[in-house]
Amino acid sequence: LYDIILRVNNIDFTNIKHQTAADILRASGKKVQLLIRRLAPLYSEEIELKHSGKLGIYIKGGIGNEYFMK
Repeated sequence: LYDIILRVNNIDFTNIKHQTAADILRASGKKVQLLIRRLAPLYSEEIELKHSGKLGIYIKGGIGNEYFMK
């Protein structure tokens, strides 16, 4: 919720549009190197999830997107 993607596979994500970011992530292959900025305080919580085999993450936001906050 409070993480910001700064770089993906050495590509600067700080000023790209949401669709461009999503396209780069989709095309990145099996290995992805992320540089993330964490805004929230660190905490640890152990949870157990049952899943259907999907990754379980959604990417929202980015410049030109309704979720982008200045």
